[in-house]
Amino acid sequence: MQIAWGGHEKIAVGCSNGAVIVVDIGQAVREHLRQASSNGKEAAGSVEHRNTSIITQFFSSHDSMVRGLSWNNPRKWLREQRKRSDATQQPDVWPPPAPRQILSSANDGFLAVTDEREPQMPVHIHRVRGFLVASQWAVQSNVVLFADGENIVRVIRPGEDEQRTDKDDEFASRTQSRALMGHRGFVWSVSSSIYSPFAVSCAADGAVRVANWNRLGDRRHTRSVVHTLYKIEWTGDRHFSFIEETKREDFQPSNHKSGSGSLGALLPDAIALHKVVWNSDLCAWSWVASAGAAGLLRLDTVTNCSSIS
Repeated sequence: MQIAWGGHEKIAVGCSNGAVIVVDIGQAVREHLRQASSNGKEAAGSVEHRNTSIITQFFSSHDSMVRGLSWNNPRKWLREQRKRSDATQQPDVWPPPAPRQILSSANDGFLAVTDEREPQMPVHIHRVRGFLVASQWAVQSNVVLFADGENIVRVIRPGEDEQRTDKDDEFASRTQSRALMGHRGFVWSVSSSIYSPFAVSCAADGAVRVANWNRLGDRRHTRSVVHTLYKIEWTGDRHFSFIEETKREDFQPSNHKSGSGSLGALLPDAIALHKVVWNSDLCAWSWVASAGAAGLLRLDTVTNCSSIS
């Protein structure tokens, strides 16, 4: 089961049968207060059970278990918030507008976008021959991140949804993906920063890597620069070793070794990293949290990375 917050009122839940449930907490609270007011009772003092359903929508987007889930939060509000120099200052528009579109990935290999206003018409923007687990909607640049079957994190630019141009239509019609960075093991999680054009990923090879998707421009000879925050190695005597301060490298998809087959089988289970999250707070935007099968949680800052600074 996957859970994703949409703004501060909505929650999307991905189920094992490929369905997505949308829970609108704000609507349920307002309906509860309205019923309490109409009955002449104080909302705070009433403890009666009311038939107020918080599930607003239930629709099917995939044929198998949903593994990745994220919302397309309003970009205009995020841009206005990022422009403010004072992080403690409240934005002009509060609360922010509620998101409408949901990005989901599942074991059927489809990467789907569903608008909750038309929930029965999901748009499949990509498909891989295998499980599609890691996906993320980088809303600040309208970029979709996902990991394919070759353990490569890819980028899709679906085009702007406001003030569309011919260039946006060209991107939307092609929906071509560009390789951003790769791993030697299965990629379990990807995440993006709200305030910078960087993505981070973790995989079964025990590595956490960062790359900038802005380098993937129209020029095809432009290569992505990948920096490894750290890498876990298993010494064989029940000890971990963290490898840091590695050199950045230019990623070439043609020379990438995905680690499938015998090479992937040699990776110890204990070094696998299953989750990575980028801090959404403006005051601490550089912090990245990662955790894996060994139960270790690590916090890193990317400001010391040569590929970023």
